[in-house]
Amino acid sequence: MDVEQQFQAAAQMYQSGDFPGAEAGLTALALTLPNNPNVLHLLSLTQLRQDKADAAADNLKKLTDLAPGSAEAHDLLGCALRQSGRVNAAIRQFRKALDIAPNAANIHYNLGNAYRDDRQIPLAAKHYKQAVDLDPDNLNALFNLGQCHYNLSQLSQAAEVMQRVVDRAPNDLEARVLLARAHYFRKRYPQTRKILEGALMLTQDDPEVLGFYADLMAQMGDFQTAVDYYDRLLSKQPDAPETLRLKAAALLALGDADGALDHYGKVADLDPDSPVSQADMGHLLEIMGRTDEAWAVISPALVRHPGDPALNLVAACLEQRAGDPGKALARLNGLDPATRDASPALGNIRFEMGMLYERMNRPGDAVKNFELGNAFLARDAQAVAMFRSRSAEYLERLKRAYDGPAAQPAGNIVPGDDGTPVFLVGFPRSGEALLEQVMDAHPEIQVPKEQAALSVVRSHLVARGDNFPANLFDISDTDITALREIYFQAVDRTVTRAPDTLLIDTLPLNILDAGLIHRLFPDAKFILAQRHPCDVCLDCFTHPFAMNDGTVHFTRLDDAVGFYEQVMAMWQTQRETLALNVHEVRHEDLISWQQETARKLLEFLGVSWHDEVLAPLAAEGGESMPAGRWRTFEIHMAPYLPRLRPFIKGFGYADGGA
Repeated sequence: MDVEQQFQAAAQMYQSGDFPGAEAGLTALALTLPNNPNVLHLLSLTQLRQDKADAAADNLKKLTDLAPGSAEAHDLLGCALRQSGRVNAAIRQFRKALDIAPNAANIHYNLGNAYRDDRQIPLAAKHYKQAVDLDPDNLNALFNLGQCHYNLSQLSQAAEVMQRVVDRAPNDLEARVLLARAHYFRKRYPQTRKILEGALMLTQDDPEVLGFYADLMAQMGDFQTAVDYYDRLLSKQPDAPETLRLKAAALLALGDADGALDHYGKVADLDPDSPVSQADMGHLLEIMGRTDEAWAVISPALVRHPGDPALNLVAACLEQRAGDPGKALARLNGLDPATRDASPALGNIRFEMGMLYERMNRPGDAVKNFELGNAFLARDAQAVAMFRSRSAEYLERLKRAYDGPAAQPAGNIVPGDDGTPVFLVGFPRSGEALLEQVMDAHPEIQVPKEQAALSVVRSHLVARGDNFPANLFDISDTDITALREIYFQAVDRTVTRAPDTLLIDTLPLNILDAGLIHRLFPDAKFILAQRHPCDVCLDCFTHPFAMNDGTVHFTRLDDAVGFYEQVMAMWQTQRETLALNVHEVRHEDLISWQQETARKLLEFLGVSWHDEVLAPLAAEGGESMPAGRWRTFEIHMAPYLPRLRPFIKGFGYADGGA
């Protein structure tokens, strides 16, 4: 064969996938034609296809010397150099290629890849963007651009780009997950849920998707679904400590303390020397009142890790419970400051120190530690700003819903056959937990622990993007029926409804969505949990809440008071506009006049008297939420009394003068 025939034979082998055969023929041909650009070009391609990057780079260097004005030659040399790990040299070749062909989309894409390898993410994003602008069909460039935005914490841009990828490649699981994460870290949980449920339609056994969906459900308060998906993940990875720990937290949120303890125990068995697992177990046992067992768990761990902040926090809680707040405070003050401040337990340590100083009648030191604890909770400034903005937007839309003539009692909706729940609402820390216990003790009442069924409905409406809740009174009757079904589906994921019992929905801040409740269930009864406004605002400020759109307002006392004003004013608007059926229960009355207050509550609910409802009241005695706690901090509360006085007086507390 002559040289042309040899070349064509090698080309056919390359086209058919016989890269070793093509390489052998071209290598022999290169001895005859050492400076032939076509031979060098095809030979380098066969070597690249076989991951022989160094050999390809040598031949491509010869090619660029022969054809210095060839953008393709410099681009291919860049690819070979990048494949061989010589990223900086690759970048130089790609830039030379772009000098020759500045509008070549593929070269911008390759340069973006090289910059990404070199961790120059902003430059990578710049060239991916140019590649997409020049070639909108390059989905790889579009995906990589979204990934760059995500890695740069440009979450809004990442979500916009990845949505474009998903729209064009709906079966791309990796793109869906990245899009979901971009929304998740922007705290846009309804949108995240919708995207992940699409991902679950593509796969039911991907560990990343299962774990992500479980984490999301826990964040959204749907703890039963979270547990279900953690179980799916554990069926594939049974000895994953973090999954066991997360499932334990979800079980605890569902009120299954024994189940949570069992899972914390499994974590401890997997890593018996870990102070984290021992602290988790000890903390839960302390909450459960099993103090001897708590000491038995943490004492050996304290011997091995005497300065561990989380273990010492549990020990301090146990010492305080035993009546020695001074010893507990000395223990926490004795922690190494650097170790303490670097610990994930720092926030809880500061809140516990605040409570200890309060018990020792040192309110100034108590407030200082409560402020430090809240500063720890609010350390993610971007998330805090996002929560505040979203909360303000929701409240503004909610107010608009009541500005027009459509805001009126929804008497035209016929409830379904599922039965209308009763809704326990109120500002957090208003005594709702004790009310739950009282009602749950009644055999004809079922009280799931703060389940998020209404939140699921609200998230569904927010995800539609049609200006909810401003359009609350424009939602069609057909949609209302479907939303009611969504509500009960969420309930049924959390609890098995007992026949012939009254279901109580107990998420306090549903008070903001009384109008939505009324649209879903026009005949719904409301129980309003009340407590002295000063005590409520103070308690919210001194309690370590998980951060969300509502609790973000509790990290500063001034904000807690401001949010109280907004929420309770909005409640009054909804109550009056919609003529809601409401029974008010003051926490102080429930403690001081137990039987009388409980009897009135049961009469409102339409159930008979049972002495069992008094048992939680006898056990409580008002110790966990004492009346008049705020007077210990009177000097700190004084600036807020003028703002709270209308509510103090309106709710019947003394003369309103506080």
